Amino acid sequence: LVLFAQSRNAINDIYKAFKEAASEVRGIGTMIWIDCSGSGQKLCRQLKASPDQFVMHHYKDGKFHKVYDRQLTTKSLVRFMNDPTGDRPWEEEPTSKHVIHLDTPSNLSKLLKKHKRVLVMFYAPWCVYCKQMKPEYAAAAAKVKENGLGVLAAMDVHRAENTGMRTKYNITGFPTVHYFKNGEILATYEGENKQDKIVEFMKDPTAVPVKVKETPWSEEPSEVKHLTTDTFDQFIKENPSTLVMFYAPWCGHCKNLKPEWVKAAAAGSKQLNNGVVAAVDATKETALSDRFKVKGFPTIKYFKDGEFVFDTPNLRDSKKVIEFLRDPKEPPPAPPPEPAWADVPSEVVHLTEDNFKSQLRSKRHALVMFYAPWCGHCKAAKPEFEMAAEQLKEEPRMVLAAVNCVDNPAVCKLYDVKGYPTFKYFKYQKESSGYDGGRKAADFVNFLKNLERDSGAQTGNSEQSSTQASVAKEQKPVSENKKTEKREVPNHSGSDKLLQLTDDNFKTLVGEHKHLFVMFIGKECNKCDSATAVFAEVARMSDPSSGLATLAVCDVDTSPAVAAELKVDTLPTFKYFRNGMFVLDYSGEIAANLIHEFIKRLKNLSKDEL
Repeated sequence: LVLFAQSRNAINDIYKAFKEAASEVRGIGTMIWIDCSGSGQKLCRQLKASPDQFVMHHYKDGKFHKVYDRQLTTKSLVRFMNDPTGDRPWEEEPTSKHVIHLDTPSNLSKLLKKHKRVLVMFYAPWCVYCKQMKPEYAAAAAKVKENGLGVLAAMDVHRAENTGMRTKYNITGFPTVHYFKNGEILATYEGENKQDKIVEFMKDPTAVPVKVKETPWSEEPSEVKHLTTDTFDQFIKENPSTLVMFYAPWCGHCKNLKPEWVKAAAAGSKQLNNGVVAAVDATKETALSDRFKVKGFPTIKYFKDGEFVFDTPNLRDSKKVIEFLRDPKEPPPAPPPEPAWADVPSEVVHLTEDNFKSQLRSKRHALVMFYAPWCGHCKAAKPEFEMAAEQLKEEPRMVLAAVNCVDNPAVCKLYDVKGYPTFKYFKYQKESSGYDGGRKAADFVNFLKNLERDSGAQTGNSEQSSTQASVAKEQKPVSENKKTEKREVPNHSGSDKLLQLTDDNFKTLVGEHKHLFVMFIGKECNKCDSATAVFAEVARMSDPSSGLATLAVCDVDTSPAVAAELKVDTLPTFKYFRNGMFVLDYSGEIAANLIHEFIKRLKNLSKDEL
């Protein structure tokens, strides 16, 4: 996704969102911006981009795909990059502003606690009937809100983080619309997909909706021959070329096909080469349905000289039906279904909710790919991932593993998987970091081998010496003739209030403290001693019990793994963590009053402001 801008000032309002989105989609797609008034002027002309202020163009497989036309937020940009060919998310449609869109199960829980009367539409983006209902539902939401009848909400349960809602609320088809009162399901809306009917339902959800009885197809005038169990065999014998649609009255695809069937039948015997267009209501004629093994609707079967010959599933418009009956030919066999990845022999270890921990417990280095079977990027990465696993099969402490998030949503939710594929690195079953490297076999192999080599450098060769070497590539190696010694923080006033952060306790301390502000120091750093004195003074001035950040010091010489993971390449470096996650660096002047003011501001800043 390329952001073409007249100047940096022209994109001030969206630059932050664009930059955050670029970070989130790393490994899935690339986002860049070009200054069309500066050094990128020639490139903008070549790409035919001449924005008044700015414009975003998406390129796919090296070619222009489309102009970005969604909201200018981080979430919208990320969703677009994860599925650039998909439909615009419902919540971004202007007409849906009165519908409360629920991103996660926790959002639903909060909504049910806040509002007494809630109607929730559980849907999937690809569902045709959901798309048809959306505008009526959105219009009803405005009227329901205006009349104080409650609120209307919607949840996309096709998203990985929401799939658990299908089981919880017994959702077996789309859309499913449940009415909640005081947090519990009171009724399910099964009325017409019309805004006035939805509003009427909200006035009295316990009333049974009156459905208009549809006229049976067999009673409607047409040239289609409607067959029953009693008439079927005789009719097939008397008509040597017969095409039969087995249908269900409630089936949406059958309803769509019905007018095409009527048109084809109306073409007449000469146009159809003496062929006949017929239909069977499989819900009434169950004996016929069972006899011919009808498993879904509509099912189209061709009969010749009184005998069943073959299925013709692709006849979905009148022209194709007429062409077929003029010259009946068996369609080519359908390609076999693609086997599940877990069923394909390879060295990739497939993880489930049952074996996730047990499989990774003995592996020092594990790279796990979280995927969905339908995901195109996942399919592209699979052969490279398998090649890498094959190359590493003789390495007992390394493994490449995969998790199908459709079948194992709980695991993917636990590790905060938001898109596919997502790669995460685990060390002895514990998550250590994400992976944003390349997706070729060599990239995966080199990533794990470099970690193993670095781990070996940390451990040292006990048969040759007790020397320990630093593995952080940003740091200078410790002399081979000198063992690294743990440095104590210089004893300044307030230094007793500074926590000592190390490779061993890093995860624990970051997880225990909601706000943690860490200074990284090292023996090669000339400014670190004076900076430590300033930091100790800040610790003396601060009281973590009042909500201010706890202060800690990390020596990169004795804790190289932490420094490498956080990419500490200059000293001293100051990093702020909130709720166990790195948030931002402090790059201001090293002065006690300024640092103290900085951590005071951190206390009250929202996530968006950070």
